[in-house]
Amino acid sequence: MRRLPKVLAFGLIILAAGNTAWSETELNISGRVRVRHETDHKQFTWKEKFNDFSLLRANVKVAAVIDSNTHIVVQPQISLKFGEDLYHAPNCFYIHQAYIQIDRLWADGWGLKAGRFELNLGNERVFGTNDWDNQGRVWDGLQTWYDMTDLKFSAFCLTVEEYENYDNYSDYNIFGLSGNIKNSGLEVFTIYESDGRKYILPEPKRRMDRVSTGIYLKRWHGAFDIEANAVVQLGSFVGSYNRQRNYYDINSRLYTLEIGYSPTSRVPGRVALAVDYAHGGIGFESLTWYSYNNLYYSGHEFRGHMDYFFDSNVQGLVDFAIRGRAEPCQQWSLYCDVHHFWKSYRADGQETSRLGGEFDLSVATVSVPGVELEAGASMFFPTETFAARANPDPGWWTYLMATANF
Repeated sequence: MRRLPKVLAFGLIILAAGNTAWSETELNISGRVRVRHETDHKQFTWKEKFNDFSLLRANVKVAAVIDSNTHIVVQPQISLKFGEDLYHAPNCFYIHQAYIQIDRLWADGWGLKAGRFELNLGNERVFGTNDWDNQGRVWDGLQTWYDMTDLKFSAFCLTVEEYENYDNYSDYNIFGLSGNIKNSGLEVFTIYESDGRKYILPEPKRRMDRVSTGIYLKRWHGAFDIEANAVVQLGSFVGSYNRQRNYYDINSRLYTLEIGYSPTSRVPGRVALAVDYAHGGIGFESLTWYSYNNLYYSGHEFRGHMDYFFDSNVQGLVDFAIRGRAEPCQQWSLYCDVHHFWKSYRADGQETSRLGGEFDLSVATVSVPGVELEAGASMFFPTETFAARANPDPGWWTYLMATANF
């Protein structure tokens, strides 16, 4: 029965777009080329050699607009590391996006999109495009929305993995709903992940049924701004810890808060205090999983540029950060972030929950016509517990990046 909404939605697209084949068409072409060089030395010992490499990400988006209503978008992309070729990396050239979008589906404000496309919610701490990654993140599925003056409602159905199983429904899908109150900066959402694969523990159990419900808020009050997320995760899944596989109930939380201040001065800028709290821990007696799963957020933008904590942490994570931005002259921007990390849950027998601190510094400029140039350097000062060695050295990482859009 869960296949029925997909079939009906694709049928609506065919009915709505079928009569536009001979209509007037407007063609738009845009694209981006991004080259980035990174130097990576994250091993916490300077006796080890560093690793340096260069990445290329380039795409071209071809968008056809039919009758100022229906969009057909195809975006091929190449994503590779310097030195690779199509023979050694056959998957580096692929279709990043390909979808049909209908702005008006029989009624003003009602729209629909289907195919392969990017999708984000809020500030992408929960659900994002992960643009820093050399490939990014896209989804196969459909999305529909109803857009009014003050409100916008959206629903989507995404296929993570498709399994050919005629005995029972075992696909891995994501279903979502969101509502955006435009003037208030408030967005409410719920995401249901359904993985129907069966595990024997000792009886058949579905791999996962997880619901993440939350809110996102972005507001300005004069020179101050506030941005926050709050998410509750519930459900059940088959989890593994210390090579022990069990069926766990999920009960976890995520809270983020950033308060910024943009002073009125000759040098424009912003300073902010931020905290990111992801719940952690496992209840072995109650078989309850308290550790928050990071879902599909955009890495690098959160929890430090060095991405030591990109993945979900069983013992959770707290990130307290001081962030700064300044524009010392026209077309130049400086960024500086200082992070302090510790576990949100300390297991029995552990002496400390501290993990370390990170310092991120970057500069960006558009002073060269036609291209954005960016450079950055980061250093991580670990505790002995996190580095798993006595007297660890700091880890460091640098990058140079050029991005051109057309």
